[in-house]
Amino acid sequence: MTDNNKTGSTVISIQINSSSILNTFSVELFDDPNNGNYLLTKETVDNFLYYVNSDAYDNSIIHRSIKDFVIQGGGYVFENGIINELHTNPPVINEPGNSNILGTLAMAKVSGDPNSATSQWFINLAENNFLDSQNGGFTVFGRVLGDGITLVNQMSSTNIYDGSIINGAFSTLPLWQYEGGKPKENEYLLVEEIKIIGIKVGSLNNDYIPEQKGFSKINGSTPVTVTAYEIGKETTLNSIKDYDGNLHAGDDLAATASSYKYQGMLDVNGDGVFETIFTNKSSKRWVTAKVDSTTGQIDFDDNGAGGGTRVVGIYADPLIAEGADNGGYLSDGVTPAPANFGVSDADRFVVVNGETIDRLALNSQVRFQNDLEIDNLVAKHSGNYDGDSDGVHEVYWQTADGTAYLRSLMHADGNIRYANYQSEDQMKEYLTSNGHESIISDIIA
Repeated sequence: MTDNNKTGSTVISIQINSSSILNTFSVELFDDPNNGNYLLTKETVDNFLYYVNSDAYDNSIIHRSIKDFVIQGGGYVFENGIINELHTNPPVINEPGNSNILGTLAMAKVSGDPNSATSQWFINLAENNFLDSQNGGFTVFGRVLGDGITLVNQMSSTNIYDGSIINGAFSTLPLWQYEGGKPKENEYLLVEEIKIIGIKVGSLNNDYIPEQKGFSKINGSTPVTVTAYEIGKETTLNSIKDYDGNLHAGDDLAATASSYKYQGMLDVNGDGVFETIFTNKSSKRWVTAKVDSTTGQIDFDDNGAGGGTRVVGIYADPLIAEGADNGGYLSDGVTPAPANFGVSDADRFVVVNGETIDRLALNSQVRFQNDLEIDNLVAKHSGNYDGDSDGVHEVYWQTADGTAYLRSLMHADGNIRYANYQSEDQMKEYLTSNGHESIISDIIA
């Protein structure tokens, strides 16, 4: 049940029987009375969470898919190899007001009866604003987070089977790899599980804290509570290692350990699992840490190549550094090569054509580390925008004053492989030209 005093929206995960790496997407529900971005839909969310908490949606099917319109489920479930209607509670009162835009979650209902929604829900695959007034308006009670819409689009791009002979509601039944004849169980799009995974806080698109609202770290076998997990607040982290398994320590271990600033949660490697992001101004590096959504624990011993938690940093960009042998600078004698992070103060400023130039400011990777040192960056959004599953995913940061945006390519090991600063116009142009204009509002929020 929702809480009128809560200060964050409930976040759920929906797991699909997809054969791809991405088989889960997250949804923010509109049950936070303090969220001014969306109209509160308390009754609808309470109704939906009843089905979630009773496991009623587990092994249910997606039974309706219409290209560029909606994909719908929540009405039918596999039980002992047979499709049965899901047992429903009395209808819930209609709560219109939020718009049926792309990526939002809404309740289905009977035509001509605004207050007839029970268990069935749908995801808008387009800007379906006309539904805002149709049949009293369809109640929008949640939105897909981050790049979850990628999996939703994958689901809506499957084979469509006219299953009217099975059930009149199955005239646009989506199927995985349909081979003909009567659909087999593994061909249906199954919702394997829907569960609560956390409470959304702050402005990050993928920013939520695990369901238990408390974090723990594990040093050996002894859990140690971490209490300072608030957006923008520093906390102390100990016994964490870098990608090579080396214990992380700066010149002053105590200072380093105590200056980790919590940035929120992002899916930094596109595997469907959110990581906490901490930046450290003392070391000019950061931590990616996978959180167990059930226990709320971070295992800081699980580091290295196969681990989920590690201190990471910036690679030297081979495209720029290759062949650059001019005292650590590029051929112009001004721009420092990415590998040369330690430019001395004496060499930092040069006069070119009567103009004083800050060599460090000319290199994005060096500027990145400088911004970390002065605590000038906030993690904003993460996603796989190239779509080629090469293990490299883009993370957007914003400077504290909002004057610039940093596009960084984060490798699956958590390290930044490449980084470049963009103006707001450049950021918008880049994302729009690559078909990702939908996330711009999340970045600039």
